[in-house]
Order: sequence, then C-alpha cells, then structure tokens
Amino acid sequence: MEPKTQVHDKNRYQRGQGLAEYSLIITFVALVCISILVVLGRTTRSSIQKVNCAVGSTDPQCSCVNEKLSVTSTFANGCSGNNLVVTVTSSCTGTVLRVNGVNATTPGSFTWNNAPVCTGGATSFAVQSTQPDGTVKSYNASRP
Repeated sequence: MEPKTQVHDKNRYQRGQGLAEYSLIITFVALVCISILVVLGRTTRSSIQKVNCAVGSTDPQCSCVNEKLSVTSTFANGCSGNNLVVTVTSSCTGTVLRVNGVNATTPGSFTWNNAPVCTGGATSFAVQSTQPDGTVKSYNASRP
C-alpha cells in the first residue's frame, strides 16, 4: 500500500506543476497581446487625428499638428540697424516660442541685438516651438 500512496502523491504534484506552467504561459500571451493593442491603439489614434485635421477639422489640436508660424515686424525687413525686432505667432494656441534663448508665449515679441540675420551673417533665424502637449519643433524663420 505504501508505494501506491507515493505514486498518487507524485501524480498530484505533477498535475499542479502543469497547471502552474499553463498559467504562466497564458499570462505571458495575455501580456504580449495587451502590449500589441496598446501600440496599435496609439498609432491608430494618431492616424485618425491626422486624417481629421487634413479634412479641415476645427479641433484645437489640429492647429498643433499642422503648426504654422508667422513673423511680423514694425520695421520693413524686421531689422532696426543690427537688431532683429519681430513678433512671431504660432497657429497653435498656448505654444511657447523661443528665439535666441528668449521664451515667450505666442504671439511672442523678440528683440535680438546684433542678430546674424540683420548683420548679413544669415538669411534666416531659428525658432523653437514647445506645444502644450510637450512636443518641441524647430523652424527656420525668415525676416518679414
């Protein structure tokens, strides 16, 4: 009788081990599936937003996707002597603009002393745009 009990216990432990292994496999497969869905969900959402904006939606996020900058100045070419004096406006509301290390919320007024674009050393100047969602874009802007 003794040997039968040991065989019975061994089968029970093996079944328990098999159940644990199957549980781990199912958990791993579920995690892989969830990860794939998260990635595809982000890509799909981004694609849908791009299409929505392309057809002319008035959603405020569309102005950030297709951000446009405009440069104006009270001076004919944006320069007062060697100083660049411009106002830069982004089509994305709440955007923080940066010119020559100076930050301003759109529309931003900037004065840059001895700006290369006014002294003949450059044909454009760099504008960095930080959108409300944290996206940072860099542009080369021309004088008005």
